[in-house]
Amino acid sequence: MEKMNDKNRTRRKGMRKFAFFSFALIFLLACKPISDLVNPTQNRSERQERQSQAPVNPFSTGNHEYLKEVVGMINQERVTGRNCGNEIFELTGELEWDNDLAKAALDHAADLTFHPGMRGHVGSDSSRVRDRILRHTDKFGLAAENVILGRLKPENTVNIFFNSPGHCRNMMNHRYTHIGAAQHYNPETGRTATVYKIAHLRGKDVGPPRERKFVEMKDDGI
Repeated sequence: MEKMNDKNRTRRKGMRKFAFFSFALIFLLACKPISDLVNPTQNRSERQERQSQAPVNPFSTGNHEYLKEVVGMINQERVTGRNCGNEIFELTGELEWDNDLAKAALDHAADLTFHPGMRGHVGSDSSRVRDRILRHTDKFGLAAENVILGRLKPENTVNIFFNSPGHCRNMMNHRYTHIGAAQHYNPETGRTATVYKIAHLRGKDVGPPRERKFVEMKDDGI
């Protein structure tokens, strides 16, 4: 009977040791990725890496074109005012062309055409709108980006964007002062992307904030 108890005690000690080491292993494995994720130094490093250079060289992966002609088309609407969906935008100042914004636009256009499954505003390197601008300049603050895929003439991209309320708001926002636009075609993937970068030049006065106004909906009695 005593031998049986000794065996049970030995077995229980072994089980406790196993449980302890198992818990320690699980704890270390679980904590490591959490520690990596919340490390502020690493996050800064990753952001700096995203801002250092474009993931795709636009000059070696296809044909590119800067779209200066869109500025006049957009400014025709800005100096007269228009509605974007049901939101009213009154007349505002003209946008000025900026080469650094155009280069940032081309970076993202080339990235989009190089990766067939990619679309939207996040780069293949996880870069965001502002990251791509900071590769070329830090003179801009608030910024927006319009993106469209497909082989379209510059004037067609302007029309499409103006007929999309969200994109239209970007182009009519009185706080924005400058624009750069580019188109990239990649013959290997057959993809074409057009990107507008619109931003506010730091320190440039654009007047007081404007109250948002909307078209009044008619009550048809239904």
